This record gives sequence, C-alpha cells and structure tokens, in this order.
Amino acid sequence: MKEKISKKQLGYVVGVYYGDGYIYYDKKSRHYSIEFSLNSLKDLDILKFLKEILIKEGYNLFIKKDKRGNWFVIKMYSKQLYSYLKEYKLQNLKRETKDFKIGFISGVIDAEAYVGNSTIEVINTDLELLKITKQILNEINISSSLKKRVRSKKDTKDSFRLLVSTKIKKAKHISQKVLRLYPTK
Repeated sequence: MKEKISKKQLGYVVGVYYGDGYIYYDKKSRHYSIEFSLNSLKDLDILKFLKEILIKEGYNLFIKKDKRGNWFVIKMYSKQLYSYLKEYKLQNLKRETKDFKIGFISGVIDAEAYVGNSTIEVINTDLELLKITKQILNEINISSSLKKRVRSKKDTKDSFRLLVSTKIKKAKHISQKVLRLYPTK
C-alpha cells in the first residue's frame, strides 16, 4: 500500500473487505481484482466514503450496479492491494495501532451490521472475525456479546451474532452507519 490514507482509513478498507469484499486473480487476463459489494438502496454514504478513501490512495475504480439485486459493486484492479488483502491475516490486528483497529471495526460495522436506535448487531458466519472484533471492542472499552444464531431453514451455514454497545458512538469511529443514527456534533 502507498499509504496516502490514515491508519484508520486503511483499517476501514480491511474491515469492509472482511465483511463484503472479494479478491480474485484472472489468469487469462492477468488481472488482480478487488470488489466491494454494497446495498444500493441504503449504503450510498458508505459507497461514497469508501470510494473517496480508495481514490485518495490512488486507485482507479469502476462502480457498477449488480444485476442480481440492489447492489453496487466497487471494482478495481491492483496487484498491490490484492496482495495486501490476500496476505492480511486477522491475527495481524493484535499488532496494529488503535486507529487502525477502530477503522477496522468501523468497516466491519458498515459491511455487516444492522444499526438501530438501541442496538448494533453484526451477523456473520466467520466466527474468528467476530471473536477478534469482540477483542478489539473490549480493548477500547466497548462492551459486546457474541452468540450463535438459531439456524433458519434457508441458512446453509451456522452464523453468529455480535451485539455491540451503542457506546461506540462516543469512540472516534468512522462508521457511516453509526453516523447516520448518531451524527457527531
């Protein structure tokens, strides 16, 4: 990474990637692709925010509407970012700065959470992701609880629910979903 962006913004990109990102290498065209999928009806603020970060870092983006539903896909080609995200392991978060960790949590929330008046609920099938997110929340004194969800008939995998205290609104987060409900003054 060129790191023209802050540690918090870099953490945000990694968090969104772990929530709703996808990378792949096309051997035929020799393209290193990175994609982020966002809800086109609700997440225009997240789309704009993520786009600004990636452009600031110097990436050229393509934004397309997914034909399968109400989704926007931010797509870009970069061997450097592809390699960074492919090699980035969740265990690396233990060594990151507080700003990076807060950015990461903000990205996970924007990719995976429901934010309501009294609750923030992150649902995912990746238990390791949620456990590490919970550890980071504990480090910054934000309470959370992690539980296995009851499987519905349409679920193909077990999923887990991380409930996050709305105290996160007082942290120096950059979550666009949290800012929608709890704007800073």
